[in-house]
Amino acid sequence: MKRKPFVIILLIILLGCATTDNLHLVGTWELVEFSLIGTGGDPVSNEKTLRDAGAVWDIDLSKNGNFRQDFNMRRSDMTMESEKGSWTATEDSLLVELDFDTTTSILPYVYKIENDLLVLTLTNEFTNASVVTKFRKKKK
Repeated sequence: MKRKPFVIILLIILLGCATTDNLHLVGTWELVEFSLIGTGGDPVSNEKTLRDAGAVWDIDLSKNGNFRQDFNMRRSDMTMESEKGSWTATEDSLLVELDFDTTTSILPYVYKIENDLLVLTLTNEFTNASVVTKFRKKKK
């Protein structure tokens, strides 16, 4: 918890920086692969498996730093949900700050562009388990 003030200060500094260097990230991206790594068995859901299950997870990274995600993968009844916040990126880090009613959650992703896919990795610092997601940019 001692890192939280540091992360918040770092995020404020990064949000003050223009995202113009990260224009390749701007746009709406749709989930095409979902993997759990380091959890035993390391299951992977590819695009066909996700579509057949009706899974949706779209993220929108706006040029002005706004973030939005629409998804139906958290609940067993596949109810669509939306979350909003802000984002900033530096080199291989994508920081997403989600705004909730009474709190803010910061998600420190590592990202890379691989074959026109946005690959996001979120690692649990206590277990070293990771969620690796691959997104394809939606065509307008």
